[in-house]
Amino acid sequence: MFLHKTVKKVGNKIYNSYLIQESYRENGKVKHRTIANLSKLPLEIINEIAKLLKEGIVINKLSDIKELKQKQGKNYGALKVIYEIAKELNITNVLGISNKGLLALIIIAGIIIIHKSKYHISNFWAKEQAISEVLNFTNKFNEDDLYETLGWLSENQNEIENKLYKYSKNRENTMFMYDITSSYVYGNKMDLTDWGYNRDKKNGTKQIVIGLLTDKNGDPVSVEVFKGNTLDYKTVENQLKKIKERFNVKEIVFIGDRGMIKSEQIEKIEENKWKYITAITKSQIEKLVNEKVIDMSLFDEKLCEIEYKNNRYIFRKNPVREKEILENFKEKEKFIKVKLEKANDYLRKHKKAKVETKIKELRKIIENRKIIGYEVENNNNELILIRKQEIINEYFKLAGCYCLKTNVSAEELDKEKVHEKYKDLFRFS
Repeated sequence: MFLHKTVKKVGNKIYNSYLIQESYRENGKVKHRTIANLSKLPLEIINEIAKLLKEGIVINKLSDIKELKQKQGKNYGALKVIYEIAKELNITNVLGISNKGLLALIIIAGIIIIHKSKYHISNFWAKEQAISEVLNFTNKFNEDDLYETLGWLSENQNEIENKLYKYSKNRENTMFMYDITSSYVYGNKMDLTDWGYNRDKKNGTKQIVIGLLTDKNGDPVSVEVFKGNTLDYKTVENQLKKIKERFNVKEIVFIGDRGMIKSEQIEKIEENKWKYITAITKSQIEKLVNEKVIDMSLFDEKLCEIEYKNNRYIFRKNPVREKEILENFKEKEKFIKVKLEKANDYLRKHKKAKVETKIKELRKIIENRKIIGYEVENNNNELILIRKQEIINEYFKLAGCYCLKTNVSAEELDKEKVHEKYKDLFRFS
């Protein structure tokens, strides 16, 4: 490349043109083509560019370049991505372009991007975002407006879910997955808070229970909040009614875990001639083994299947899970042995200490840690661990073993597909 200067005289005026050109060959002839016209640039910059092209010298006269002022613009990218995803999922169509609908989108984007409170979203985050450019929303809003929007979403939840399901690509879906979680809550002014099984391990706090219903691909269909002390299986009837009456689905395959679908729920499902996929508990597996329905030798890394009383039982042994259980037990063994040694050391140094007190402490640890097959006894004021091998062997007989139960026929879903759909429950939830 090179700088080409042309001079043109028109009347009494002279015009200089400065072009960056390059040479190329065409049919054996050397030709030139223009890459850029620099004529409007200041002459000193054109001269520096000419030097750069000729000698490879970078402009170094910083004094000739005026200092550029910089200003941070509003953040655009993340908000735009979320908006486009919302459009593709028809969320924008369902929420509409009303003030509340657009504020709902702002809440969604704010929670996804920064995971902070409504106060932070309204007072800090929103000022940094290109909300007017992306959402065409220019109204001012505060924390109260966002909370009012949450109220609007709650009041219109059923209608919103119905419309989203109508727009869904899977609206012909007959397979639904359902699972629950819980969330701890500070304060005591929420109607649904109560004491319950705390999955967050936040002892001393009340909670709410949240149920999520999805289609076969894991796309959310409905969410429902229950009182904090609600048992898992007690939430299922609402979901079955919702699928039948609100979404107008006639044939259902309902997928839930062993704590969700029990005999009572199975009866309700079968009353409507619907189908289910679930798992059975360890004690139920043991019962089938004891009744000779399942042979222990059939538990293998490969899936195995039997039919019994109009149900299919699909089972296997997961060697990875079996190894995890064994390693976990070994860690517990080490832990209780260390605690025992410390207790004995304490008793040797404190002759007046009560042996029974230390025994109670260790038994409590064994109970809380569920260290199967171990007992603590006093042997002449020396604490010893009694290892009951038969109990341990019985406990590990089913280590890594699990069993699915379904009334879906093999013609509808083979055992591999049933297994895959049950695993999806945990993959998507």
